[in-house]
Amino acid sequence: MHIDEAADDGRAFGLAEHELFAAWAGTMRPRGLRLRIGADHEAAEEIAEVGFRWTDEVRWMIWNRPDGAVVDDLWQRGEEQQTTYAILEDALAAITATVDEEDADDASP
Repeated sequence: MHIDEAADDGRAFGLAEHELFAAWAGTMRPRGLRLRIGADHEAAEEIAEVGFRWTDEVRWMIWNRPDGAVVDDLWQRGEEQQTTYAILEDALAAITATVDEEDADDASP
């Protein structure tokens, strides 16, 4: 399920979450990631889009729901595409772990 198909229960990120995004983006920028937060989605007040700097394509979308931070991995198919985390820190840690795994796969012979 993509954000367009989600229930209209997405809410804005708070100040602490914006600060967390800024700090995380600062550590991930040297690794080639970019972060954009926008309010132009119908199903949520704000959506964070994470992708790689060398393309306009979005890899992950993150939004807030009452039950936690939802991460939609747009490169995945099926049930594993969308995951809800209790807190934003866990959502960002999961994206970081995926980038770490992909970097390790790229580095292996």
